[in-house]
Amino acid sequence: MSGSIRRWASVETCALAFILILAALLRCVHLDVLPPFIDESGHIRSVNDITPDFYQIGKVLGQYIFRPVVNASSDPLSAVRLLVGVIGVFTVFGIYLVTKRLARVSALRPRAAGASGLIAASIWAFQPLILFHDRLALHDPLVVAFHVWALLAALYAFARQDLRISVAAGLLCGFAGMVKFPMLALVGSCILLGLAQLPRSQWIASWRVGAVMIASAVPPFAILWPNRDKFLGSIGSFVGAQSPHVSRINLFTENFASLVGWLAGYNTIWFLVLLGIVFCYALSHPTPIRVALAACCALPVLVLTASMTVFFARYLLPFAIPAAVLVGLSLPPLINSLIAPFPTRETAD
Repeated sequence: MSGSIRRWASVETCALAFILILAALLRCVHLDVLPPFIDESGHIRSVNDITPDFYQIGKVLGQYIFRPVVNASSDPLSAVRLLVGVIGVFTVFGIYLVTKRLARVSALRPRAAGASGLIAASIWAFQPLILFHDRLALHDPLVVAFHVWALLAALYAFARQDLRISVAAGLLCGFAGMVKFPMLALVGSCILLGLAQLPRSQWIASWRVGAVMIASAVPPFAILWPNRDKFLGSIGSFVGAQSPHVSRINLFTENFASLVGWLAGYNTIWFLVLLGIVFCYALSHPTPIRVALAACCALPVLVLTASMTVFFARYLLPFAIPAAVLVGLSLPPLINSLIAPFPTRETAD
């Protein structure tokens, strides 16, 4: 049995290496194919002159990350795109680790746990919507990277009741907020998933870990506090606070139509169908982890669709993380229940 596990570990390592290498090639080669996107131009041109506007809308850290790359390169657009692509590869690896960790907590056997991680990593590596944005000089892939590694830290912080790891998770969420301030709310999904992996009897006893995580994520707001009025006004313009005559039903309908159009345009309908199948399986075989992942994916997207007067496909990227993890986590036991290719042993979370 131990020999079989070692052989599977070798296969898993080779498969992961293949996924990461291919992900890097797809993200880091021929970066000059697309002309500059308007937001890319704005980020690069203002990288050495970070105006108060960036503080007002909470987009600060991304500019400081881009600055040394822009200043060191004769082709700043391609250089920043390359940086974002490399960060995207690390995000693929982080997705693998998060999914495999949750699979182990869900009591999947080693092969199924490894398969779960590889499935989720493959989705993130090759899904067209994600791949497209990982090739652009935008801030959103930075938010995603910070959130994935914050989530991994949160899982270990709650599992070990380690306040030091909780501080690290909170700081990473804070960094995501410094790239795009509304993403500071992602600390909530880290806490929810961290609790979901524990027995219910430990939820209340884990309040210190969650409290420390929240406290560690708050400091970025202090940077924006002097410009809070303008900042909150800019947020309000995105969520329709300055457009009281806009019907929420019409707004939801328009944004939902845009959402479907993006998924079709990025050749992502197949993933939506797969996600729908997995959602049905998760609801019919609920565990705290599956329910938490489904909630972290679906609820924010519904809120965005119903509230955002300015809505772009890249806003969906942070919430594609729980979607990819949920698919990776659910497919092995789902397939096993149909044709039993992966031996699994599931217990209640």
